[in-house]
Order: sequence, then structure tokens, then C-alpha cells
Amino acid sequence: MEHENIFISDDKWTLLEIIRDFLEVFHDATLFFSGVYYPTSNQALAHFYEISLTFKKYRDFQIFQHMCLQMEEKFSQYWMVAPLTFCIAAVLDPRLKLQGVETLLNEINSNMNTTNINDITKIKADLEVLVVEYATRLGRSIAPIVPTGPPQVHKGKKKVIWSIMKKSHTPNSSSSGGLYNLTELTMYLGSDPITIDDEDEDDFDILAWWKSYENKFPVLSAIARDILTIPASTVASEQAFSASGRLIDPRRTMLKQDIVETCMCLRDWYAAEDREQHIETDVIEVEDELAELDIS
Repeated sequence: MEHENIFISDDKWTLLEIIRDFLEVFHDATLFFSGVYYPTSNQALAHFYEISLTFKKYRDFQIFQHMCLQMEEKFSQYWMVAPLTFCIAAVLDPRLKLQGVETLLNEINSNMNTTNINDITKIKADLEVLVVEYATRLGRSIAPIVPTGPPQVHKGKKKVIWSIMKKSHTPNSSSSGGLYNLTELTMYLGSDPITIDDEDEDDFDILAWWKSYENKFPVLSAIARDILTIPASTVASEQAFSASGRLIDPRRTMLKQDIVETCMCLRDWYAAEDREQHIETDVIEVEDELAELDIS
């Protein structure tokens, strides 16, 4: 029996392209937050904005109405009040600072038709408290610091969308006032966010930026080092537990603890050597490694 040729009409191709565009933002966010070789917490709000913009764009499409309603409810349940860690991490991104974070929060508010999102005043107050705590821990006083020049841009290996920030940034004519006037925090927040050429946006290395300004912002750089290393997702750590679950299965239940630990370490070392720790190792590959070690 000969197979008949199956053709997809132009209308169906158009529909498939629309569905692809709708799901792409969720796919990109999932991949980004699953990464282990770059900071993710400082870019969570940017991805939340992209998701909220997608809801706004597609919720009026008849084919997406029911889906968008359910997805928006779930999104609001978990993320409409963003974790404080994400907000502070975003403020510590020199491309955003407080002004950029406020813009993102307002845009998410508008796209989701809600008002119950984070208070920018509270975010700044919490960051101020954090500065005092770190300054005390590091044995440093909150004292005036003389500016040493404009920030420099360092390249890395990250990917994010910052186009909305370029439209919203307005120059700051003077440092902001407040409890810690002329301190590290006021100087940092009072200066304009750095701007990056379009071709360099995906290569900005935020950890290298803070490392280069460790002498100028010793307290803030210490905060940035701790906050920015917090992953936005637990996917990477959960993969480790799932991998161990596949290693010890009904056919391999007599492995001793030291052997299991050896296998897990070898798997991680091999992945690290190939820069593939963010990729889930296939079950067959794990079994092949065990077979080579002759311990299965």
C-alpha cells in the first residue's frame, strides 16, 4: 500500500508558528534558569517581564484564551510577588539598578493587570539593612567614597533581553538622598546604569564587573558575590538526586555507599570536563560507564 503525501496547509503552518512563538519564551526561560555556569538570580525579573508580555500579547487570541487564563493563574500564584533575592540581585545588576528594577516591576504590573507586586521602597530598605549587616561583618564603616570613574564592561557567556531598559533609563543628575548618603550604596544607585552595545549584551559578565570594582565597592561586592551565586532554580541540584535514583535501581541494589559516591563523582567530573553539567546524562551513558568500571 502506497503512502499518500500529506501536506500541511498555509493556515496550519501559520498557526504552528504562532504556537511556537508563544511557547518560545517559556522554553528560553526554562533553559536559562537550568544553567549552572552563569548567575541566574539577577535576570529572573527580566524573564518574568518577557513572560508577562507574552500573556498580554496572546491572551486575546481565541485559541490561547483558555490556556493563558490557566497559565496566568499559575504564574500569579507563584511569581507575582517575586522573591526578595531576585529583586536585590537585579538591583545589583549595573545595567538595571533600582531604576531598572522599578521599571520591570511596573511593566509586569501593567501586563498582568495587577497591583500586588513588590514594593520598590521596601526592596531598597531591605538592601540598606543588608549593607549595614555586611559592613559590620566585614568590619567596615559606612563612610563616604570618592568616585574613581565610570564602570567598565567585561564580557562573559550569558544571554538576556534588555531592550526595555534602554528605553526607560534616564540620566541621574545627582546622588539620591537617604539614610546612607554618600556611601557605597548611594553612590552605586545614584550613578547611571551602564549601557552596552547590542552585540555585547549577551556577553556581559556581571561577576567580573563586581570583581573589578571590589576596591571601590567592597561591601556591595561582597553582597553581590553571595547574592548572585544563588541559583534562580533548583533544577541543577534536583538533577543530581534524580541521577542517583537511576544509578541505584532494582537491578543494582547491592552497590556499597563508597561505590555509589565514586560513580556520582565520576559522572560529575566527566560532565565538568566537557562543560555539560547542565545537561542530564542519559541512562544508557551511565550504564556504559558502570560497565567499563565492572561494578554493575
